Amino acid sequence: MIRIRTSSSTVILAVVIAALSSFCLAEPQTWQIDPNHTAAQFSVKHLGISTVRGQFDKASGTVSFDPSDPTKASIEATIDANTVNTRVQMRDNDLRSPH
Repeated sequence: MIRIRTSSSTVILAVVIAALSSFCLAEPQTWQIDPNHTAAQFSVKHLGISTVRGQFDKASGTVSFDPSDPTKASIEATIDANTVNTRVQMRDNDLRSPH
């Protein structure tokens, strides 16, 4: 019986190399950003005293990646400005107004 000892780091390295080699042979991929699990968040300094935090509740888009040419990677996002949410109704109404 022959016993071969390998450390966990060797196994992890082998898995990473295998994954990367198959990744390099992959075709260009495009993924849809899941609007149900996505929020565009922001924070803005207000009068240098406080920070207003909020988010836009509707955001969607796509992510494209070509493993053979990473310079062609792109992200396209669409954010509905009318869904701004700072958790202060008066401010949200003001931000949504056309002025």
